[in-house]
Amino acid sequence: MEPRFVLMTEEELEQLLDDKDSKSTKNVLKQALETFNCYCRAKSLDFEKVEKEYSEQELCDCLRAFYAEVRRGNGELYAKRSMITIRYGLQKHFLKTKSMDIVNSGAFRRANDMFAAVLHKLKAEGKGAITHKEPISKEDFGKILSSPALDRSTPKGLQNAVFINLMLHLCNRGRENVKDLKVDDFDIATDSSDRRYVYLAKDKLTKNHRGDNNDDTRSQCGRMYETKDVNCPVKSFCDYISHLNPGFPFFWQRPKSIAPEDVVNAGDGSQQQSVPWYDHQVVGKNTLGSKLKTISIAANTSRIYTNHCLRATTITTLDEHSFEARHIMSVSGHKSENSLKHYSRVAEGHKRQMSLCLSEKCHQVTDSGAKVRVASPGPSSRFSPGPSSTPTGPPCTISRPPLSPVLSHTPDVSAQPQPQRQLVGVGLGLGVGPESETSGELEVQNPQQVTLTGPNSQSSPQSQTMNFVSNKLDFDQKKVVQYHFHQCTVKIINK
Repeated sequence: MEPRFVLMTEEELEQLLDDKDSKSTKNVLKQALETFNCYCRAKSLDFEKVEKEYSEQELCDCLRAFYAEVRRGNGELYAKRSMITIRYGLQKHFLKTKSMDIVNSGAFRRANDMFAAVLHKLKAEGKGAITHKEPISKEDFGKILSSPALDRSTPKGLQNAVFINLMLHLCNRGRENVKDLKVDDFDIATDSSDRRYVYLAKDKLTKNHRGDNNDDTRSQCGRMYETKDVNCPVKSFCDYISHLNPGFPFFWQRPKSIAPEDVVNAGDGSQQQSVPWYDHQVVGKNTLGSKLKTISIAANTSRIYTNHCLRATTITTLDEHSFEARHIMSVSGHKSENSLKHYSRVAEGHKRQMSLCLSEKCHQVTDSGAKVRVASPGPSSRFSPGPSSTPTGPPCTISRPPLSPVLSHTPDVSAQPQPQRQLVGVGLGLGVGPESETSGELEVQNPQQVTLTGPNSQSSPQSQTMNFVSNKLDFDQKKVVQYHFHQCTVKIINK
């Protein structure tokens, strides 16, 4: 009969405590101690004496000078984030060795005041900014999805597609737990609406979830649902699983250079199982850690992205679609809503629209009346020029109604009713028959409703609808702005 209890040595107990910290935390602690030890040698101080014999007052004075005098190996100041990381590592060390809290204890107030002054100096010298991972822009994400690097007919392309889908839906953090994933860590289930989804069946230790006694939530609760189209992520996942080497448990297996034949004939004429697309070897941690960087280069994106950018993309996208913070946290694994603020930033498209709005402000003419110009599109236009038609009625009249708060996008335009303005111009092909194509270009300086009245069309009694592309105006994607003309409705759409 096996013993009920396991007797452990003191070294084994210490190792158990040490394993509680993540690998990144251990690296922070190691770097902080190396920096402080190097500083002590430069000041002719005995590090062991400082560590074991210094009182709170003596340690406070030593740290006060350290915060002000510490420099990088090349003599430059540390960045703000580096200084915070160094102090965090020293805090954990002295809590463990001397039971002294150098951050929260009142005995170290003078040292912490100096630390705050150093951070203020770094901010003034331009070293206080913290660079966060940028989400992938809409344009770059389109380049990635259409890139040959995600060709699902090749072993490497299929693996890249599955990698992006899983990292995006599970909101994984950079390299965290990626290399150690195994096939049986995932499962496919069906929800109450008969929709299949992939989820992480086995919970993992993460930076935010270390298995503490007050941590009873799963680290990653994201689901990857099927979309039932050619790029369905669940279908790609199932295809990837079917091509893996069955005798190897790891999920990320090294892909073959080309896809082998699915089935080969055996010597006796019978058929063997399908040939795996992947070798009996796990992909290296550096290859996995730089996978999105490699994909970005292949897709020729505007900037080089990292794996962690996928996590930023997930959180930013969900935030832009007005999902509640607590729901986003269930996917990202964050414990605090404040942590989401580091990821939820203004999208590049919104920044561009704000800039164009301000540029339009600088180029406004003093006359705020609407301007309409009708011309034939060039060869690159989406619309083919139709046959010319000469209107036979009175000249076209453009009337502008009073501005409304909804249609006005220019803050300096008065909301008072404006007098009617008239402009003689070319008609919008009102005399063209239904078998012909009407084309033209409409530019309106200020987005407001405009009515065009012209001669009646005998050959085209039914009203026509034409779509125009305007690069002069940037409308919100949720809004549709239409201009109603006699026998014709012109719609301005966002290109």
